[in-house]
Amino acid sequence: MLAQFLFPTDRAPRAWDNVLITVNALFIGAGITANVAFEKVAGRGALSTVPRPGRG
Repeated sequence: MLAQFLFPTDRAPRAWDNVLITVNALFIGAGITANVAFEKVAGRGALSTVPRPGRG
């Protein structure tokens, strides 16, 4: 994003650019979903670094 800010372009994005952005967004979303699923399987919540009383 810094490179895009420093070197902006004046052409409109092509269809292929939009496809690549969509694939990238789906890949990132899948990674986040997998991370949350593994946290649930491991028994940790989103705030797993906060110690809970009685759980050592």
